[in-house]
Amino acid sequence: MFFINLRFKRANLIYDFNHRYYVDVPLKRLLNENCVDAKSVSLYIVFTGLLLTFVMSSPQVLHAATIDDYVDPPAFFPIIYISGSEYEMGYQYGYQAGKYISLVKDGLWSTLLEKYDKETILTKLSEYESYVANELPEVDYLEILRGIAAGAQDAGYNVTYWDVLLINYQVEFEWIPLPETCTNMAAWGNATADGKLVVGSNFDYPRGRCYSYIVMIIAYPENGNAFISFGVAGRLGNNFQMNDKGLVHASNKGPNARPEDIGYGVTDFIIGPYIAMTCSTAEEAKDVFLRFTPTNGINHMVVDVNGHAYAIETTHVLKGVRKPGAFGEKDYIITANHYLNTTMMPAQQPWDPAECHPSSWYRYITVERYIEENYGQITADTVMMIMSSTDYWNGSAWIKDAGWTGNTVNKFWGTKGATFVSKVAVPEDRVLWVCAGNPGYPQWGRLAPRSYGQYVKIEFKDSPLSTTKALMAAAEVELLATAQAIEELTANNDWSKVLVNELFDRAKSKYWEATHKLALAELTDDVNEALKLYGEASTAFAEVQDLCKYIRSLSTILPPGPQGPQGPQGPQGPQGPQGPPGEPAPMEPVAASLGIAIIALCISGVAIAKTRRR
Repeated sequence: MFFINLRFKRANLIYDFNHRYYVDVPLKRLLNENCVDAKSVSLYIVFTGLLLTFVMSSPQVLHAATIDDYVDPPAFFPIIYISGSEYEMGYQYGYQAGKYISLVKDGLWSTLLEKYDKETILTKLSEYESYVANELPEVDYLEILRGIAAGAQDAGYNVTYWDVLLINYQVEFEWIPLPETCTNMAAWGNATADGKLVVGSNFDYPRGRCYSYIVMIIAYPENGNAFISFGVAGRLGNNFQMNDKGLVHASNKGPNARPEDIGYGVTDFIIGPYIAMTCSTAEEAKDVFLRFTPTNGINHMVVDVNGHAYAIETTHVLKGVRKPGAFGEKDYIITANHYLNTTMMPAQQPWDPAECHPSSWYRYITVERYIEENYGQITADTVMMIMSSTDYWNGSAWIKDAGWTGNTVNKFWGTKGATFVSKVAVPEDRVLWVCAGNPGYPQWGRLAPRSYGQYVKIEFKDSPLSTTKALMAAAEVELLATAQAIEELTANNDWSKVLVNELFDRAKSKYWEATHKLALAELTDDVNEALKLYGEASTAFAEVQDLCKYIRSLSTILPPGPQGPQGPQGPQGPQGPQGPPGEPAPMEPVAASLGIAIIALCISGVAIAKTRRR
């Protein structure tokens, strides 16, 4: 075992690199003649001084040593491939995402124990569990949750079945009353340029103590539809799923004004993945929503490639269905956080959404205004522009650059949270564009380090291998476009070509890391390990896209990317001494001087030790 002794004031700290903790040991004991000889002490002191100088110039080393098993929220979402039976899919999920699930579990329990005692939480969970067991006949969803816990445990994390169930029912325990999140839309037929269905969905969320830890799930069930989803680690879904039949489900929090509008049932975060696995059309999905028991106010949007669409507005005791055209929509549908079906009037007080939930109302009419202005020409690029917008329509005029008001589709929402995930889907092509955090604004969103605010292209293929290869091809397109853009830089540019090349080198390194993981995935015979490696390779290829598009967004001199808009850019601000985003800070002058002083003291220590030996 390797130790370093650091003396600071009266504390003598030994750092154990194998287990990452500090212990207090008297310096006298280290220098005791019975413990070590003078020569060993001399070499020890010199090496300590040199290593301490290195440590002081490398903040990441100290950071990694501070908290065991801690990681930052991921920049782009880790891609988790799962396949097989319910339990197998859950196990693979837990095995790959165990670290994140453990962090989410800790944050959630610490928050809830400020409001409830543990026995109350477990009693409530047992009630919720019975609804999942009894109302979802086609999928044994509890087996998925058991598998998630088992996989996380085998990966070395203390995660139980009840922890996983609690993560899925987080909203029911923590923030049911807040209907201020998420915007969803779909357009097709005469509204779009080619008649294809295009869907936009933003997931807005408060950060809490853990909810920035989100993963992307690409699932291939042995019984049921393959699908793509996103979930806070431990969940199979948040507010969006797209399956291989061309069905898309997206949801929004809704009002629940009366006590009876909240009760035991199946949470939105479970019903969404269930719909993706078991339904192939919007009609089938609507029937499921009318059958099951919701827990609180939720708006569901379901659309399919045949041009069928529904908004199902629900509380625990009320349900209302609306179709496009009921409020003047022509080949489009929008959901936000308020109800429009008059069946829901008792649950939304006052009924007028502009008075009841103005943020929701402004986002709704903003999307509608954008659709009207682009009607007949809407493409995936158009929808990315809409979902990235920090302007809003107030009914008579555009309010520009209003991201911090809470009234925009691309939602900043102050300290409460922000847009965590933005998705734009073309289900007929099985293509999904994904932005981690606020589109175009990497400074905010989930507050995840190295988050770049760009849309990444995901082609949803028939297997983990083919999906990973499609991501590799998309990464190569972005690398080529970025290399060509960098060549156009001149010495007169205001920003440094060296900086851009350093960022581009990071993208190239990430690309080669991904290709190696892909090779290993194809070589292994272990299914679980192969899925894990495909996920790591896919994630790295997605990160290459994200970073390359960010590099090109840094200057208006560089041309836009070959696919999709770059989105609006937030203020970049001066870089200062910390260097390019995500890079370790250069060694501060004070640290350097102190390091030199320590080396000098160490040399003196050698001389003293030699004198003592004589």
